Amino acid sequence: MYVIADSSSRFTVHKSVDGGVHWNRIGDPITWGNVLSMGVTPSGSVILRIEYALYTNDTTFNVTSVSQGGELNPENLRLGQNYPNPFNPTTTFQFSIVNSQLTIVKVYDLLGREVATLVNEVKGPGVYTARFDASSLTSGIYFYRLRTPEFVETKKMLLLR
Repeated sequence: MYVIADSSSRFTVHKSVDGGVHWNRIGDPITWGNVLSMGVTPSGSVILRIEYALYTNDTTFNVTSVSQGGELNPENLRLGQNYPNPFNPTTTFQFSIVNSQLTIVKVYDLLGREVATLVNEVKGPGVYTARFDASSLTSGIYFYRLRTPEFVETKKMLLLR
């Protein structure tokens, strides 16, 4: 059993051989990017997909090709739920864009006041990750909105101090 732990943007991989009673860290902490997926090879090596890179704790492992899968060409516009939720002070969420278009992602407080603009640019088709740092904000409910010329979606998140 494996788990990824996130502490102040430092990711570590832990392994348990006794059903989660005891955990041992595998390798050094990873200090960049967002972990998008994780795999384990038949020999027990861990492979992480971190944004546009791969990380492994196996020094003998050679990557010969990387399949982008369907993530680069999503079929639907989508705004994912933030994680973790509740959060303190940072949270992350994904959104997907189908066509090249102006993409705006903003964060609002409970009264509808804009507190942050995370994205305001033309984005090509793909799946993107946005990170929100609320270290200067008070506890409470906030909303984040994805807006394109053909799509608007808003989701709720909770900041707990």
